[in-house]
Amino acid sequence: MLLITHGDPKAWDDRLSQDEQQAIPAEYQAIEQTPGVIPGRWMRPPETATTVRVQDGKTLTTDGRSWR
Repeated sequence: MLLITHGDPKAWDDRLSQDEQQAIPAEYQAIEQTPGVIPGRWMRPPETATTVRVQDGKTLTTDGRSWR
């Protein structure tokens, strides 16, 4: 399994050149067209997630709005 995360595209301006930003979709397509690769569905942003974990024998849930 390959999980690709790219963070918030709005933050790319600070870290990636314009050329790098424009290359990302082509790189995703190249991976998806690789024989044997079955593309999955896009994940939703972290704000929509619910995290479930166990700590000290208690089940804790955290909604995505408070994940940071």
